[in-house]
This record gives sequence, structure tokens and C-alpha cells, in this order.
Amino acid sequence: MSPAARTVAAALLLAHAGCAITGTYEPRPSPRITPLDVTGQRVFVRDGRRQEVGLFGGGAEELVRGDAAAVAAARPYRRNRLLAFALSTAGLGAFGAATYFSLERDQRHAALGADLFFGGFLSSLVSLAFTSAAAHDLMNAVTIFNDDVEAAPGSVGR
Repeated sequence: MSPAARTVAAALLLAHAGCAITGTYEPRPSPRITPLDVTGQRVFVRDGRRQEVGLFGGGAEELVRGDAAAVAAARPYRRNRLLAFALSTAGLGAFGAATYFSLERDQRHAALGADLFFGGFLSSLVSLAFTSAAAHDLMNAVTIFNDDVEAAPGSVGR
């Protein structure tokens, strides 16, 4: 290996190592809600405290507590997350049943396997729509909360 190639390889290795170092950014305490990505998970910081919103939507209303409009905007988040989970689970079950019926030696149930596969695919696709809608609902609630904090410093709410 030539000296130039070694130099380039060493520079690339150092650059990669530098990118792999992660810092812990913590925003300044503020009444505003700041979303952060911490090790691949979304957390929110409000008044200097980290708050997580659960997989099934728990904590969304508590995050924006104090602003009636933001709480109302956060309510659909939980419903949409639960619907997305239920549809995704049903889709996985349908895929499993479709695989079972498709691999059966007796071809009587081959059509049922195909129908279950299509139903599982459709269910999984609809669950993605509910997941997307839930993320939209949560960010709308955070935006409403932050807009109201900016509109009336010292007091939150409409």
C-alpha cells in the first residue's frame, strides 16, 4: 500500500470515528417543548425535564398539559397509535395464517391462504397510515402548545 493510500485510509478512519462520537445535547430550560432524538427514540424536553411519550400514546396529553387546545389536539394520538398497533398485529397474524394455509399439502385452502395474505398486507398498510396520522397529531399538539407559549409569555392556554 502506498503512503498516500495509507494517509487517505487513516483520514477516513479518523473521520468515521469522529462521526461515531455522540454528544448529549440538552436544550436550555424553557416553557417551550423541544423534541430530541436520544438513541433512536423521540423524547421531549419541557421546563428542563425530559418527558417520553409511550408506544401506545401514554404521556401525550401530559406533555402539553396546561393548554386546552393542545390537549385536544393530542387526544387522537393515543387512539391512532392503538389502532395502528391492533391493525399491525392483525396483519402479522393474517400473514402467519396465510403461510400455514399456503404450505399445507392439501390445496383446498390455497385460496384462503391467498385471501389471508392479501388481508394481512392491507391491514399492515392501513396501520402505517394510522402511525403517520398519530405522529402528525402529536407534532400538531406540540406546535399549538409552543405557539401559545410564544403568544402569551408567562401563561399557557387559550
